[in-house]
Amino acid sequence: MTAPSTHIGLKLPTPVVGELIEGFATVAPFMMVVIPMAIYNFIETMNNVESAAAAGDAHPTREAMLVDGAGTMLEACFGGCFPTTVYMGHPGWKAVGARTGYTLLNGVAIFVIAMTGLMAMAEALVLKEVAFVILLYIALVIGAQAVQTTDKQYAPAVMLAFVVLAGGRRSCVYSNYSCLEVTCG
Repeated sequence: MTAPSTHIGLKLPTPVVGELIEGFATVAPFMMVVIPMAIYNFIETMNNVESAAAAGDAHPTREAMLVDGAGTMLEACFGGCFPTTVYMGHPGWKAVGARTGYTLLNGVAIFVIAMTGLMAMAEALVLKEVAFVILLYIALVIGAQAVQTTDKQYAPAVMLAFVVLAGGRRSCVYSNYSCLEVTCG
């Protein structure tokens, strides 16, 4: 635990607008990856808003898209590399009693952890297996919702989507989970 404790301290975000503008030339060769990922995030936000609506909580899609886009652009101005998006698994969180306060508490907690340099400590304390169980729960809830709320005539398409995902994960399992590692920077 000595290495993570060396990161503790006030870590205020620093604008990197100059580097952002200079970096466009460096990013150009990677646009074939960046553009599809941006499209995916755009679609993911719409999917998550639709998932919330299917669970009985309608939210304006346009507003969610605008806030996600603005948040992602603001984050990029401070060196962030991950786009923002609407929470996945809305029905699951709703089923366990999570409400607006849960989302607010998550945002505040992550902000405090990031601004105080406690992220390395949190990563050292929380086992990856714990995070995987949470992701598995969300995946099961999303899968159940997909099956329960889709018209029966589209059931083969829903099942095909699961087969494709399972096939992709099969190769991940046989490669020592290397596809589960996410890096940025």
